[in-house]
Amino acid sequence: MQMSTLISPSVISDGTYIAQSLAGDQYAFTQLTQRYHRQLLLFIRSCLQSVEGEEAEDVLQHVWLQLYLYLPTLDTSTPIKPWLFRVAWNRCRDVQRKTWRRRAISFSLLEQEIEEEGRIPEVLISDPDLLPEAIAEHHDLQCAIDRAIDQLPPRHREIVVLRYKGQMTFTEIGLHLDIPLSTAKTYFHRARKHLCMVLKEDR
Repeated sequence: MQMSTLISPSVISDGTYIAQSLAGDQYAFTQLTQRYHRQLLLFIRSCLQSVEGEEAEDVLQHVWLQLYLYLPTLDTSTPIKPWLFRVAWNRCRDVQRKTWRRRAISFSLLEQEIEEEGRIPEVLISDPDLLPEAIAEHHDLQCAIDRAIDQLPPRHREIVVLRYKGQMTFTEIGLHLDIPLSTAKTYFHRARKHLCMVLKEDR
C-alpha cells in the first residue's frame, strides 16, 4: 500500500505530495490536484466571465499539465498555491487576448470621447445585409485598425485592447496591469490619438 494512503490527505504538505509524485506515486499527484481543483476552477471562471464556451475547463487542464511538467523544479518547502494561480492567471490572459482580437473596433468608436470610468459601448458587428462592396470596405478598414494597433508600443497596445475589446474600465486596467490609474488613462488617450491620426492618413 502506498504511504500517501495511510495518512489523512488534509495533513500532508504540498511538498510531500510533490516528492511522492516524483517518485512515481500517481495517487499523490491526484490528491495534489484535488486539493486545489475547486479553488482554481472558481478563480478561472471569474477571470473568464466575458468569454464564452468551455475555456475554464481547458485552462484548468493546462494548469495540471504545467504542474506535471514542472514538478521537478518546484520548491517542496512552500505551498504551490501561488504558483498554480499564477499559471492559471497567465493562461486566462492568453484566452482573453485571443477572444478580444476577434472583436471588431469601428473607426467611429475610436473617434468618440469615451466617458472615463464607464465601460465603452459594445464594439460594432458587421451588418449581414450589407452589400458586398460595403462588406469589403468594412473589412479593409478593420484590417487597417488592427495593423495600427499592432504598431503601438507594447504597453499602449495592451491598454487599447483591454479598453476597447476587453470592455474594461480604467480602474480595472490599472489593477490588471499593476499600474496607476492616471498612467492607464494617459497611455490610452495617447494611443487613441495616434490611432486616429494614422487611420485618417490612410483613408
